[in-house]
Amino acid sequence: MITGIEKLNTALSSEQIEQLNKAADRHTTQSNISFTLLAVEDNLIEIETAQGKNKSGKYATEATLIKRTQEVFSNITEFQLKVHPHTYLPSPTSVVNTA
Repeated sequence: MITGIEKLNTALSSEQIEQLNKAADRHTTQSNISFTLLAVEDNLIEIETAQGKNKSGKYATEATLIKRTQEVFSNITEFQLKVHPHTYLPSPTSVVNTA
């Protein structure tokens, strides 16, 4: 589910919101990517896209996170997207070993 999706309730139909949530859920399940609507103003949507730790250990670049966000919101043509990507950075203590 997209955090803050209720900010689009007046601009989109319930079917469009459901489609957005389904598309976002796919990325959350497969890659631990989350989407948060920060603001909806006039024809601009600001979205924070972040990736958390996942089992595969493969992490998206900022460019990939922006692309994934554009894919999720591709059916919403009446708005421009401003994406704030946050890539996953492992904790330095989690990569330290005895060697």
